[in-house]
Amino acid sequence: MPALNIIIDERNGALWAAAVDSSRRLFALECDTPREEIRWGSIFLGKVETIDRKLDACWVSLGDGRMGLMPRKEWTDPNIDPQSGDLMIVQAKTGVTQSTIPAEELDLMRKVKIEPKVTRLSTDITLAGRYLIFAVKEADNRLSRRVRDRATRRKMMNMIEMLADDLQGCILRAAAESVQTDILKREGLYLQSRWTALQKKAKTLTRPQELERGPNAIERMLSDMAGRRVDSIEVALLEHLSKAESWCEIFAPDLMTKIVPIELANATDDFALFEHYDLQDQIEDLLQPYVLLPDGGNLILQETAALLAIDINRGGDQRNSNMDLNIEAAHEIGRQLRLRNLGGIILIDFLKGKTKADEGRLIAAMEDAVATDACTVQIHGMTALGLMELTRQRRLPTLRDRALGVK
Repeated sequence: MPALNIIIDERNGALWAAAVDSSRRLFALECDTPREEIRWGSIFLGKVETIDRKLDACWVSLGDGRMGLMPRKEWTDPNIDPQSGDLMIVQAKTGVTQSTIPAEELDLMRKVKIEPKVTRLSTDITLAGRYLIFAVKEADNRLSRRVRDRATRRKMMNMIEMLADDLQGCILRAAAESVQTDILKREGLYLQSRWTALQKKAKTLTRPQELERGPNAIERMLSDMAGRRVDSIEVALLEHLSKAESWCEIFAPDLMTKIVPIELANATDDFALFEHYDLQDQIEDLLQPYVLLPDGGNLILQETAALLAIDINRGGDQRNSNMDLNIEAAHEIGRQLRLRNLGGIILIDFLKGKTKADEGRLIAAMEDAVATDACTVQIHGMTALGLMELTRQRRLPTLRDRALGVK
């Protein structure tokens, strides 16, 4: 697994964090837009406004005119309806940015029963660290479902048993496989103390408001890269240095020495550090509906209201067989989904294979391509028409939506 460098920059008030390999090729990308209305992971003291029977959900006021929707399955007890006016601690499970859709278009959308997106809320609060996730509804400690290797699961289950006397409600992440128990205990106890402090704060309040902002782009990037070797964390601004140090001091003391201030004459310019490393063109390419593959093939990505369709074309590739081109495309699709933060239902039209064995190889390649994704990706197999069907849960609006400041 190659080492990565993390580069932190700013543009038009938006905070960006990129992970790149030794050739400066993008591996992961995070962005906090100034048009952000509700950040993924933010915790609120919410006030129940109404129960919507048609949606089987309740509308919750989050303060400052913000609203969220909480489906029945996310209630404290799905069998008991909350009452209008009830105050409860809730967490945003999806992020939302302010809409730039013109008012007349919004009115038309509402007339045809299309509502602008709102954040999905839950009372299942989780606080993420580097190696652990503290989940308030978990009675015991458990292992992340993303750890699938049997030998690794047995080893990590033994680690969980060693934590039982000191911690409850913690989910052990895959990145914790080789971490000392003392480090896990320290992180778990810190996360538990944060939850206790949030509860105490909520008890002193009488109106809906934000209790804690969700993790910023730097924190999400560092947390997601916990299972990989990080060679450096490069910053050009003092503010970014402070943010990186604050997170590493708590969760990753070993990375403190990897934080490197880069001196640039134009350090305060937008994307000064990204331009220094020639990353801007790569980011702009991610806003295009196509991707060029190394040997001349290409991908076309078409987003609709219902799903994302991806088409693989041979283009000018005269070297690779259909199967080789498909496997190359599968790995690039996994990368594009991660970088563009595309999600929902995804249908992929690969070049036609010759046998059932080819389908199996292609599914295995796709599983490998999404294995490093911080968001949950499920591969559902091939449809009767030969399309690969998968779903991806995303935490934030797409990269395009965040970069352009729309929902």
